[in-house]
Amino acid sequence: MNRKLFELALDKTRPSDWEYFEELSSGFLASELPSLRTMASPSGDGGRDSELFSSDGSTYVAVQYSVSKDFDPKVMRTIKRLEENFDQIRVLIYCTNQQIGAKGDTLKQKCLGKGISLDIRDKSWFLERYELDDNKYNCASQLVDVIARPLLESESIIEKSRPALTSIESKAALTYLGMQWEDENTDKGLTKIAFESLVRAALRNTSSENRMARDNVHKKVVEFIPSSDPPCVRIVVASINLQINRAR
Repeated sequence: MNRKLFELALDKTRPSDWEYFEELSSGFLASELPSLRTMASPSGDGGRDSELFSSDGSTYVAVQYSVSKDFDPKVMRTIKRLEENFDQIRVLIYCTNQQIGAKGDTLKQKCLGKGISLDIRDKSWFLERYELDDNKYNCASQLVDVIARPLLESESIIEKSRPALTSIESKAALTYLGMQWEDENTDKGLTKIAFESLVRAALRNTSSENRMARDNVHKKVVEFIPSSDPPCVRIVVASINLQINRAR
């Protein structure tokens, strides 16, 4: 996975993808904050998605995960809820997929005026750290898999992996290969056995009355293995001495 893929995943994370972003953020934070606790609850979280454990039972550090583009009002709403529910909050870690940077300076001053230090972890923060350890890298890869890759595949920018068998001919070739392997002596090379099976697959609909030209046999075998070098395939097939009268 490269940086551009991860950046695309962050850019394309929508409000409906909030759960994926929360998993990413909590995974990144867990690497440096072992005492992190997720506070999601059906009854409400009081304004914080996570908090750092405190032995005295009070909440001093709260964490908010957000994909909102309007970060300023979002943070201030969070601060208001925290003030209503946790009067000892001193630090708010705000994780977002948005690019904030220096635009957050004024907001930080507003929060300090309320006695809370705002620590913004924006898109740049994620991009600069996703390779620091395996945990962060795996979390970033998961977001790429659920957000970026499906998007690129739908736009035909990257191709989905081709299935191992894509046609009736390929399935027939595999069947012949299995049957041939059972019957051949172990001193015969697997490459020769495979090509003999492919030739038999190419000739399966022929008979002594309905023959196939050798050039067509070569073309059929090449179709079975499109990533091969056609001239090399023809040489190997030509060297196979099959006792089949249907190829002329």
